[in-house]
Amino acid sequence: MLIFTIIYFLIALLIYCYVIYPIFINDLNKQHIPGPYIYKFSKFFIYNKMRKEQGMLHVHNLHLKYGPIVQLSPNELSITDLPVVRKIYLNDNYPKEFSHLTSNSKKIVKIEKGFYSQFGNFCNRNLFSTGDTREHINKKKPLQKIYSKTFVLQHSKFLTEKINNLVDNLVSSKNQNVDVYSLFGALAMDVVTGFEFGFNNSSNFLNELDFQNPNLTYKNDVFESFRDSSSLWFWVCMTPQLYSFVSKWSGKDKSMEIGRKWIWGKIMQVVTNYTAEDLKKQDCTISVLYDRYDRDLAKIGSELADHTLAGADTTQTTLTYLMWQLARPANKEWKQKLFDEVQSVFAIDPIDNHVIIDDYNKLDLQMPIMNAIIKENFRLHAAIPGSERRFVPNGEGLKVGGYKIKPGIVVSTQPYSLHRQNVFGDDLDEFKPERWLPFAKETVTDYQNRIKEFERHMMTFGQGNRMCLGMHLAVTEIKACVASVFGNKQLKNYEICKEWCNQIDAESKTTKMGYGNKLIDKFKDRQNYLALSDTEKMRMADSYTIRPLFDECWMTI
Repeated sequence: MLIFTIIYFLIALLIYCYVIYPIFINDLNKQHIPGPYIYKFSKFFIYNKMRKEQGMLHVHNLHLKYGPIVQLSPNELSITDLPVVRKIYLNDNYPKEFSHLTSNSKKIVKIEKGFYSQFGNFCNRNLFSTGDTREHINKKKPLQKIYSKTFVLQHSKFLTEKINNLVDNLVSSKNQNVDVYSLFGALAMDVVTGFEFGFNNSSNFLNELDFQNPNLTYKNDVFESFRDSSSLWFWVCMTPQLYSFVSKWSGKDKSMEIGRKWIWGKIMQVVTNYTAEDLKKQDCTISVLYDRYDRDLAKIGSELADHTLAGADTTQTTLTYLMWQLARPANKEWKQKLFDEVQSVFAIDPIDNHVIIDDYNKLDLQMPIMNAIIKENFRLHAAIPGSERRFVPNGEGLKVGGYKIKPGIVVSTQPYSLHRQNVFGDDLDEFKPERWLPFAKETVTDYQNRIKEFERHMMTFGQGNRMCLGMHLAVTEIKACVASVFGNKQLKNYEICKEWCNQIDAESKTTKMGYGNKLIDKFKDRQNYLALSDTEKMRMADSYTIRPLFDECWMTI
């Protein structure tokens, strides 16, 4: 009898949760907000798309079908309406966690954690995963100096040294095949670790590793560890209760341990080589946090690991896609224009042919071609294009499109969709830097207004108080690297490696998201993999952060 009672109870519970509540009680559903009807009953459907790494493109297509407001689950909306987007991220700075209050709104009963809550390292959360807005602001303040543009430019000599290491690596590989995805990863790591651990303690991957391989395969244990960590984003963010099982089942737990040990080794190197007083004098993240976090190395390590991985991964991806775009036959005019512009703005060292960036401000003020190329690359290949989830805070709620959204509902925008709004013109999936330059007969005022509207829709680094802390470092590094590589006459004629890519799309400027109909195993199905076109090989992985789908990009220098 007891068994039947339990069965009846479970059936009743399921009917309530998946029939009665969604149809008759759920406030979002009663308002008939646009979206697939079945999604209103459970978050399973959108989660399953995300699990299969089809979520971003799927959400984008839902917006194309239903409009700027789409219901993704019983308690989540995706929004591309710009005024609402700016309210969520810029004006009102909606929180990453939600505090459930008592009826008199004076006491917190429960804190509902969100998408970001599980981001952490060494058993500690960090700035990125801090849910409370006020706590986030207090944590961020002392770090802002390290990542300010003024501070970055003060250390331009360090940047130049690392970038010249990359240029020398490319020049020494003349007529050879190089995996530029790993190469740019090494540069990004060598730069960001200087700002994290001290400029004398940065990594030296560019000088230690060889990025060539006649078999067109490249592997480094540290890089692989960080990639494996990123690949589990769905289990970390959406189903953290399964993360431990999945990481062990996939075998990636052992790989990720290599990266954790590498980060911890860098921390121990610093604290061992410096006294506490000497460490305070260093201009880097670890020196800022050392006393502020009561010398708790696990807490400090969580912050350092997050900055290092995020800073390296995003810059690596951005530079890789830019180099691929300018190697495409359809974009060769832009490669030539960029070369000519760099040569006209900067002097060239007669001995080693390095571009002499004597004034980093010129990168912003005197290079419209380069900046148009970089901005178009940011638009098409935003390193973090996935949904940025926030909670509607306690208070009056959110009014959008005639709907009233109650506190506690998750609202999000994905930069991938925001960057493909009609404001940017035609051919939204094509690489067209000209959209960022003045049109023929366009007045200065009209051009400035058009670009201003472009910038309002750009979310490459987020918006508002939560926008990327390392934005100034990333942009400055990317601009200096682009000028140094594409202005060097010895690197002018690089091209997509024909041994790696048998079919190069001669006329295409199109970019693609996700793995399409089927994901090919590049090792087990080598022949079919090599036969893919460059457009197919350089598909963007449909995850929270993008990367080349096959984690490589081979160029013949």
